Amino acid sequence: MKKFITKRKTSILFGILALVPPILLYATPIYLPKNAEGYVCGLYWLGPLTFTVILMALFSMIGVVLNVLSYCKDENKSTLKRQLEIGLLGVPSIPLFIGVIIILMEIIGLI
Repeated sequence: MKKFITKRKTSILFGILALVPPILLYATPIYLPKNAEGYVCGLYWLGPLTFTVILMALFSMIGVVLNVLSYCKDENKSTLKRQLEIGLLGVPSIPLFIGVIIILMEIIGLI
């Protein structure tokens, strides 16, 4: 019996799903606070932006884990195309890792 939805297809679906939160953030109008007069800082953007980065990284890492599990069961492991696929699935999680590194450097006192 053949599976209709494999781990590899699911991982690619999660990789595509990782691109949806930034598109929705860009498409969603975030308005200034109603009682704002003059200059307003960008803190009203911080919540949606943080949530977007976390969702993007979560979907990306789920895709990477599923693709690696599928890759381990595959007999033809030496394909460069498959290794690039795993690497590209992890790209959307880079902003979260950079943010975590910056926060840790701030805590340690390197910045």
